[in-house]
Amino acid sequence: MPPADKLPPARVQLDRYAALTMTWADGTSDVYPVPFLRTQCPCATCREFREQPQDPFRVLGEGADVVTGDLHVEAMTPVGHYALQFAFSDGHGTGIYSYEYLSELSPPPPHSG
Repeated sequence: MPPADKLPPARVQLDRYAALTMTWADGTSDVYPVPFLRTQCPCATCREFREQPQDPFRVLGEGADVVTGDLHVEAMTPVGHYALQFAFSDGHGTGIYSYEYLSELSPPPPHSG
C-alpha cells in the first residue's frame, strides 16, 4: 500500500510514444515507459497470463508479454478520480490502472547515455 501522502497524483503527463510521468502528491515522480505499462496491464486476462508458469515450448504470440516496437498509447481516459485507462496501438485497452496500482509498480530505471 502506498504512503497516504503519495495519492492522489498532483500531475499526470503522457508522451504517447514514450512514457507516462506521474508526479505524486508528495512531490516524487515515476516514469513508466509505454511498453512497460502495456506488459503490466492489470486486466484479468493479462494478470492471469503473467501469473502462469513459463512454458519453455510456448510460441510467442498475442500474449501480455509481447510488445511490438511501434507500440504507443492511442488514448488515455480518466476513470473517476482513482484511475486511468489506456487504449494501446496493439488494440488492447481493457485494463484500469488505479493510482494505487501505479504507485506500487516499480518502473524500470531510465536509460543513461
